[in-house]
Amino acid sequence: MSRRVSPAAPAEYPPAELGEYPPAEPTEWLLAIAAARLLLHRPEAGLEPLAAPLGPLPPAAALVAGEAALMAALAGTEAPLARLARAARLSAFDCDLLGLAALPCLDDRAAEAVAALSGGPRRLTAGRAARLILPPGQDAAALRLALRDCPLWRNGLLRAADPALPPGERLLDPGPALLAALDGTWPEALPGGWSVELLRGEGAAPASLAGALDAIAAWAAGRGPALLLLEAPRPDRAAEA
Repeated sequence: MSRRVSPAAPAEYPPAELGEYPPAEPTEWLLAIAAARLLLHRPEAGLEPLAAPLGPLPPAAALVAGEAALMAALAGTEAPLARLARAARLSAFDCDLLGLAALPCLDDRAAEAVAALSGGPRRLTAGRAARLILPPGQDAAALRLALRDCPLWRNGLLRAADPALPPGERLLDPGPALLAALDGTWPEALPGGWSVELLRGEGAAPASLAGALDAIAAWAAGRGPALLLLEAPRPDRAAEA
């Protein structure tokens, strides 16, 4: 539950395990993994088309390869979901929860499968979703800590209707910003009645710092010996370094 998204070379994407199967966008990998996890428990749900990016591999191998593909895509592409995942420092476990939160909102078949698993609601609780993701022997204390500190709620990607609820009882309820990012768009509104307006900067010339950087480089080159600048409590003594 600790592997997090970080920059990676695009050459790592997609992983070799998927062979010649065509690569997908990060959102497709995210939803394909969620669909595959639901299919393991509800094989009659008809979610095979959504899991298609994982290819013809056996379920366990497909999930491992799909996770590698997703993490590489999030680290090595500039899709909206990838930028969001890097900004929120999502782990593979967080991404699994994210997929299980989003898929029922985007596909009725998935919503029906979730309702069958949950006994009614079309949203899984975090604890129920974790049982779909993790092996049975997962340390319960470590799981509670992972859910309590989960960046999905901390960054507002999932909504917590009652913050006093234990982490495992929170519903996986995606916010408008997340659903818009999955579609590659901006949300029309945010919780609390806030409207969204895209602001574009004007008048910033490309490479506008080039002149200043050239001047600093020329000044430093003329100083002779190497120059070392230090942050010091007494700036007047910094030159003594």
